[in-house]
Amino acid sequence: RRHTRYWRDWSSDVCSSDLLSKAIGRQLQGCVWQRCRVHFARNLLQRVPKAHQGMVTAALRSVFAQESAAEILGRWDDLAASLAERFPKAAELMNEAREDVLAFRPFPKDHWRKIWSTNLLERVNEEIKRRTRVVGIFPNDAAITRLVGAVLLEQDEHWQLEGRRMFSAESMAAIPELDDLLALQSTDRKSTRLNSSHANISYAVFCLKKK
Repeated sequence: RRHTRYWRDWSSDVCSSDLLSKAIGRQLQGCVWQRCRVHFARNLLQRVPKAHQGMVTAALRSVFAQESAAEILGRWDDLAASLAERFPKAAELMNEAREDVLAFRPFPKDHWRKIWSTNLLERVNEEIKRRTRVVGIFPNDAAITRLVGAVLLEQDEHWQLEGRRMFSAESMAAIPELDDLLALQSTDRKSTRLNSSHANISYAVFCLKKK
């Protein structure tokens, strides 16, 4: 329990500060930081009265239903403007998080659904939690490593047998070069801010490897 509390506190401190973003900016220079749209939606609804949350949720979903990057950006700005009068705190959050939540736009459209949320990782985490809850108390750290390692190996084998991939080789070939990607981003903002605690870091690593 003492170890669990320590890591929970450590994770909370890192995610609530700039330590994580600074570390990524230093070690993975040029990476694109994507804020999870699901977690952002939860943050947004906290700034909206309960009676209006359904309307705001539907409006936010419409942003990600657009067909092109330009349409997505335009719909986002329209929604933020429409919220400004009645829910200024919600509009402020949308303006602050705009570039982080919409960072997926320069990438191939086939990748958008995989980039804009951390659902895939969270499913694996949920399976690990489910299996560890069955045991309850582990005798030592090695026992935890064996169980969690077995769950991850099982998941990997499952994906391998089904031929599932996060991104196909064909769609990976359509990823812009790093210099081109940064040029695309610079047209929308003057500087890159890293202020989210949720990101798909693996995708950023793929982009660097491609370079």
